[in-house]
Amino acid sequence: MKKFFAYFAFCVTIIVGLAVSSCSQCGNVDCGTNGQCDETDGSCLCDAGYELGATSGKCDTETRAKFVSSTWIGTEACGATPSPNVPLTISNDPSDVTKVRLSNFSNVDCNGNPVVATATVDGNNLKNFTADSCGGDYSITTASGVLSGSTLTLTYTVVIGGTSYTCNATYTK
Repeated sequence: MKKFFAYFAFCVTIIVGLAVSSCSQCGNVDCGTNGQCDETDGSCLCDAGYELGATSGKCDTETRAKFVSSTWIGTEACGATPSPNVPLTISNDPSDVTKVRLSNFSNVDCNGNPVVATATVDGNNLKNFTADSCGGDYSITTASGVLSGSTLTLTYTVVIGGTSYTCNATYTK
């Protein structure tokens, strides 16, 4: 009889263990080091600054990678006359995996150098723009960007020397 109860207890333990482990949707899901599995549906929840890789299915692709390029060329319109063939370089911000740096932002000279702005990447959007110091006569008051395929559209307002300019720019890689 002792053997029967021991066998019965062993079987119940195995059945309960299997039932509990089968409730988890994450049994065989590997999201990589930059994400974790959502127990409710088995999907990967990526950390800020990362998204699922197209081939790996893991959170191993930096979201900002799609913006980074030294070959953006576009047209900027701040007022009546658009400026064609304006270069823009976007690089990684070394301080934060969620940020990029835009060199030659607004096509303005700042003490002999192009203005460099920093923006936060949110999916296919750029937000929370700030500009490096330009002697106090240049500031970004509003700015946003949207990436669609290989086209980046920026809308922003800058103040230069006390005058406010609302601008639109479209760039392609």
